[in-house]
Amino acid sequence: AVVMPDGQFLTFKRVNEPSSYNQPNHWLAQRPQNEQLTVIDLNLPESLAVGEYCLYGILSPQKQPPLEIQAAWKWKQQCFEVF
Repeated sequence: AVVMPDGQFLTFKRVNEPSSYNQPNHWLAQRPQNEQLTVIDLNLPESLAVGEYCLYGILSPQKQPPLEIQAAWKWKQQCFEVF
């Protein structure tokens, strides 16, 4: 997910294929175990809103609501600021 400066978030179904704002969704592409996976590969537009953006990669059990089982998450976070 990408969390925008205004608090809204965007998840992705596949590489560079976003879903609706503020709707948690599962990644729909296959991911072989122990292989790296590219989720976002974008050039940022010059008109990007000012503020902090945070990217979250969350690995959660398959076929489970991702926001309801946080104890089972494996996750990483990376933030950057646009000014």
